[in-house]
Amino acid sequence: MRPVSRVEDAVDRLLEAAPLAVDLVSVPNAHGRVAAEDVHAPGPVPHFARPAMDGYLCHDVDVRDASPGTPAVLPITGAARMGELPGQGPARGEAWVITTGAAMPARGDRVVPLEAVRLTGDQIRVEWPPGKTHIAAPGELIREGIPLVMGGSVVSPAAAGALAACGVGMLRVHRRPRVALVATGDELVDATEGAAPLPPGRVFNSNAVTLSGLLRGIGCDVEYHGIV
Repeated sequence: MRPVSRVEDAVDRLLEAAPLAVDLVSVPNAHGRVAAEDVHAPGPVPHFARPAMDGYLCHDVDVRDASPGTPAVLPITGAARMGELPGQGPARGEAWVITTGAAMPARGDRVVPLEAVRLTGDQIRVEWPPGKTHIAAPGELIREGIPLVMGGSVVSPAAAGALAACGVGMLRVHRRPRVALVATGDELVDATEGAAPLPPGRVFNSNAVTLSGLLRGIGCDVEYHGIV
């Protein structure tokens, strides 16, 4: 009969196999895998300035002193929408329609939210300009050079999303540990659909199911080889 290994010896043998070989996987399939490399943000996200609100792009100097008694009235002369090239933007004394996430045009330095204006035909009337410019700077979400994933760490959904936001499509990860799982015990019976009632002295094999779930939960590929 083969001698039984001590737990310490078995752990040492497992650790000798680390680190496992490396696979190259797509970022959408990297969730839950162990990264084999450090990855830093190759650029800022967003990589352009953009409005944080739907509203009207204008020049701060045209609206900052507006009040109910002396409102700023600006004609709408253009638009900048998400997914489109931004264009030149409004000239002094004008306003452009702008949507959240659009690229900021070359001209204009304040976004007045929709709820802060009165729209009359093709003009906006501003009586209470908001204190904020409502313009997000490049890199507001992710700064260039910050670590996105560190080698040896488990890739979380948030980390995978950050990689995708930076345009990283592939990631080097360690292979999953492969575990062969067996159950021992003359009293055990695997639960199957339509299983007959158990006779006295027999029990369903629940430990193998629990262990299999725990192993998969920490990233292992499990092969169940039944009761021996």
